[in-house]
Amino acid sequence: MLEIRQQQSPQEWTTFNTQSALGQTVLKQGRLTEAEPLLLAGYQGLETHRDQIPTSARDTRLSEALDRLIELYTLLEKPEEVAKFRELRQAYPPASPPAPKQ
Repeated sequence: MLEIRQQQSPQEWTTFNTQSALGQTVLKQGRLTEAEPLLLAGYQGLETHRDQIPTSARDTRLSEALDRLIELYTLLEKPEEVAKFRELRQAYPPASPPAPKQ
């Protein structure tokens, strides 16, 4: 799916959001080295194209991408990277707690 998006819409914010979401999936599988370039490129693309993101979704998408990077670098035990992305994350509202499972 990501390859199709990258071919059809290489510079749309939704492509970078998809990249970040795919990175999270790979991260959850424990494939940290594969997740890192996806998560970094996804966040950087979202940041670069932030003006394309609808205002109602901008903070959420950027904060989710940052949260994913913080999780990655926490698992990789890279405190400098964690600190860098936590500092960037402070510009956005706190994360919402997960919805209760029914």
